[in-house]
Amino acid sequence: MAALNSASRRMQLRSANCGLAVRSFLSVVALAGCNAVLGNDSGVLGPPETRSATSVGATTSASATSGSSGDTGAGGRGGNVGSGGMPSGGAAGGGLSADDGGRVHESGADATIDRDAVADAACATGTLCGSSCVDTSSHPNHCGQCGHACRATYGCTKGQCDSDVVDVASGALMSCALLRGGQAWCWGENQRGQLGDGTIAGTDTCERNVRCRPKPAPVVGADKMPLKDVVQISASFWHACALKKGGAVFCWGSNEQGQLGHSGGDTSCMDENGVAAACNPTPTQVGLPGGISAAGVSVGLRYSCTVTTAGDVYCWGQNNYGQSGLPLTTASTPIPSRIMGLPGRATQIAVADQGDSSCALLGDGTIWCWGNSFHGGTGHDPKGDSSCGTITCNAAPVRINDGHGAAFGGVESIATGRYAGCALRLGFRPFVGNVRSRDRVIE
Repeated sequence: MAALNSASRRMQLRSANCGLAVRSFLSVVALAGCNAVLGNDSGVLGPPETRSATSVGATTSASATSGSSGDTGAGGRGGNVGSGGMPSGGAAGGGLSADDGGRVHESGADATIDRDAVADAACATGTLCGSSCVDTSSHPNHCGQCGHACRATYGCTKGQCDSDVVDVASGALMSCALLRGGQAWCWGENQRGQLGDGTIAGTDTCERNVRCRPKPAPVVGADKMPLKDVVQISASFWHACALKKGGAVFCWGSNEQGQLGHSGGDTSCMDENGVAAACNPTPTQVGLPGGISAAGVSVGLRYSCTVTTAGDVYCWGQNNYGQSGLPLTTASTPIPSRIMGLPGRATQIAVADQGDSSCALLGDGTIWCWGNSFHGGTGHDPKGDSSCGTITCNAAPVRINDGHGAAFGGVESIATGRYAGCALRLGFRPFVGNVRSRDRVIE
């Protein structure tokens, strides 16, 4: 009988300690941890295939998923589990306490509970944030870590908020930002619908009494909903283009030279002289030749270009310097035309956002440019070639050379401005020097 009473008293003691665990951690944790003591005949601890079979007395080791050093009470680490109003002693002098390593000990009994294992038992496939088990890779209020909330109406993808800015594009009179979730937001002048919000209006009147919007707003489609699945954006003076997943290109803003990839548009817009001009304040898809998918897009003053997944370059819009790849007898075209004369596959296209010259980076690391050569924008004689007549241009692509006439190679990325171009070369030290001819090389 004495042995029976002792066993009964010991069972009560462990049950009491389990009660402390319920208050110290989460009820589901404590119930799972005390399952072997209390039993589960009625199924209150969950079905057998999902409950923890760990009994009080087992010692396991697992990774922590919540809590910080110095926390006490529920979910904390380091310190006494009985702190913060929790009793530190149990029946017959027993109780639960935690050492500096966060391991929970039962005094007065022959068991030790690993606190990390108990927390993991309650949140085996997520992260314990407060009293909730969440998936921080997709939870908008705990994105990437507990307490990191995403902007309202935006989700969380792979632990990063869809509202995070991942890229920006700036023109002379407007700017745009690309969000991780595939939306584009623009701000600045909107005299020609270049903000892509479906209007030519603005919230303010800026310099020269033009319509503008200083605060970012989403670019919207014909359905008035934000344009989705954008992976790249490029902006110029009065128009912008976006590349979407799947290789489609959408453009909006001024269209007086066909730079949006089609003819006509809303004539309620005005050009820089206050004269009515065609525009599209809502993005429209560019009619690329059948079967062609774009891999990159870049826009200039009144024209646009794209590099395809096959490594070809197509341009459309104004052609007064041959920048759209057509004979100079064609002033402009809304139809994308392939740039002829590139000796290899292009991997990047860079168009001067305020100018009329373009450059393509080829897979062999060389750069080829065409269009307006004024100020040496194409990397060659500013006077251009004879095919341009009195106009300073290179109507066909020409290779950028170093100061010794050899190809300027080993290039990883390029950028062009109105009167200059820059290249990032592989394997060079990050300081500027060694001026050669008309290029300044980072070596």
